[in-house]
Amino acid sequence: MLKFSRVGTFSMLGSLLLGACGGGDSEDPSGAAGSGGGLTQAQPPSGQGGSSASNGTPPGSSQNPPMILPNPSSNEAPAPMTEGNATQGTPVVSPMDPPSDSSGSDPEDPEMPAPPDDAPEPMPPPSTPEEVEEPSCSPATCAALSRSCGQAADGCGGTLNCGACSASQVCNGAGQCECVPSCGARECGADPSCGQPCGSCAPGESCEAGTCVAPVQTLDAVASADNMLLVSSADSNVANTSFPQSETSVGCNWVFSSLTGIQDFVCAIGLVYFGIDQAIAGRSVLDAQLVFTVEALPASQASYQLWAVFQDWRANVTWNSAPQVVLGSERVVNQPTGSTLQIDVTDIVRAWANGSLPNFGFFLEPADVTFPFDNRLEATSLCSLESCTGSFRPRLVVTYQ
Repeated sequence: MLKFSRVGTFSMLGSLLLGACGGGDSEDPSGAAGSGGGLTQAQPPSGQGGSSASNGTPPGSSQNPPMILPNPSSNEAPAPMTEGNATQGTPVVSPMDPPSDSSGSDPEDPEMPAPPDDAPEPMPPPSTPEEVEEPSCSPATCAALSRSCGQAADGCGGTLNCGACSASQVCNGAGQCECVPSCGARECGADPSCGQPCGSCAPGESCEAGTCVAPVQTLDAVASADNMLLVSSADSNVANTSFPQSETSVGCNWVFSSLTGIQDFVCAIGLVYFGIDQAIAGRSVLDAQLVFTVEALPASQASYQLWAVFQDWRANVTWNSAPQVVLGSERVVNQPTGSTLQIDVTDIVRAWANGSLPNFGFFLEPADVTFPFDNRLEATSLCSLESCTGSFRPRLVVTYQ
């Protein structure tokens, strides 16, 4: 489709309207426009000859058909104007020509007329979004976070180091130092590092240095069995004889009969047993004393030895069938000077309590059984179960917890 300049279109329409309203549309025979201002015939293009008769066109007629005015009542659009049907003086617009303003002004001319008052406001140019500055970050502190140890995020991409705990403490998940109890082997009382409890003792027990201790108790036990073993230089049968009903004696005596002229050397061993295993089993033995009541003191200086017995001897024991003793358990016992012979046997009874040694009683013998050829009276007579009564009989006093 051809594009028409608004200037050319308005000029053409004006000419058409003038022709329609003027002195008619008769043509001048000479080809000039009439006085009525009719349409002007188009001039032939330059270079095609001087007169129209040369190409066979009758004189007085245009080269192309005349322009037809559009009927105002018709809906038909006017025929497009071309170089062939345009009247003289009507500019022809090329499709490539840019449209021009009807006022003849340049669109880019700064002296453009002002828009009418009722014209809409022009749209503002799009605004460029401004860069929004992010608010500055204020890092948190350990105090604000209520943390006293460990590490924590400061809220701004950094890490806070809130310190370390002491050697006896650890940092928990909340950033607080807390003490770790170090009870170790303690079974009661307070932890020395944190002061937290390490446990409690059973009823009746007390806590001593972190150990539950039963109340101190004392057991005063009377012998369950005793016996005396004899050997005689004058009578060999004595060594094979049991004397369960006699007193308990220990030591050697030299005996001479002026009537018979026979001298005899007799030695005695004392055995005693206490059935206290159940009472002291698992207990902590603090002290144990073996107590004999003295019936007769020796006439001369004497010393004895005491042993722990390693095997049962309570049935028909004799000198020749004497039980074995526990090596290393011996101790020297001096002769008594009063009415009581007391011997410390704490380590032996403690071994009975913890199960490291069986309880078969004590073995008390003279330190020297060599036959003497001089006058010796070293035997000590002690109360037995049979010869004495009540508290005079052999006793074992044990203090334990």
